Amino acid sequence: MLEFSKIHGAGNDFIIIDDSEQKWIRNATFIKKICDRHRGIGADGIIFLISTPEKSNTDFRMEFYNNDGYSVSMCGNGLRCVALFASKYLTDKRKFNIETEAGILSVNLLQEGEIQIQIPIIQFPEKLMIDSNAVFFSNTGVPHLVIIADEDVQNLNITELGKYWRNHKEFSPDGVNVNFISNKFKIEKEIKIRTFERGVEAETCACGTGIAATALTLNTFFNLKPPFLFRTVDNDILTVDFYENCNTLLNDRKILLTGPAVEIFHGVLDKKYFAAFAEGDK
Repeated sequence: MLEFSKIHGAGNDFIIIDDSEQKWIRNATFIKKICDRHRGIGADGIIFLISTPEKSNTDFRMEFYNNDGYSVSMCGNGLRCVALFASKYLTDKRKFNIETEAGILSVNLLQEGEIQIQIPIIQFPEKLMIDSNAVFFSNTGVPHLVIIADEDVQNLNITELGKYWRNHKEFSPDGVNVNFISNKFKIEKEIKIRTFERGVEAETCACGTGIAATALTLNTFFNLKPPFLFRTVDNDILTVDFYENCNTLLNDRKILLTGPAVEIFHGVLDKKYFAAFAEGDK
């Protein structure tokens, strides 16, 4: 049976599949079709979960693809969704380790619907001057740009601004994810944030790695202290915290992200549709 779950983390939605038996294919044609919101299941991305050997120091391996058909190394909201899926269908554990292309990351199921995960720090934030604008670049599993706007982020044209920065020549050829917050962040109890994601090529409801990158930026350049509360465009709250010992943060190069994950439905893909989706380059 070709089973899957549709799960969202703060509105960032994914198709989650246990592919330990390697039944599913990975080509871009298939992934784009199955993620299509009109003729497929519909999602921002698809995640394949594979059980790892008992003697390894991980429980599962996660393979993540954006809905453009191409893989990326890490997704914070996706990792929370994977944790929910694994705890419901694959393991009795409440805390376990998942192998990603960005490293081995721990997940911890807290109260109902709240999941805490590790976010890797591949590159700490740096300040760049581009087109006379101060912007902040870091990598929390995937590359992120943080831009501080002079107005409420609700008033920004995220599509226009996001495309401009995502495709800017300074970040070619791979591009960058773009996060926007207001310059009022110092007085906001919950920092409002909006994100334009490459691969999806649009604004998404939330971005876990982007929120983590923004928290690192605020700590590094503005001396703000965790925990940080972020309010997404759909009014979900995600929290970023650092490990208690600063040296642990520097040595382990991971921080903590806590937020919701909700299963929308569990289903079976008809074999004839699977074959139709699979047509194209192998």
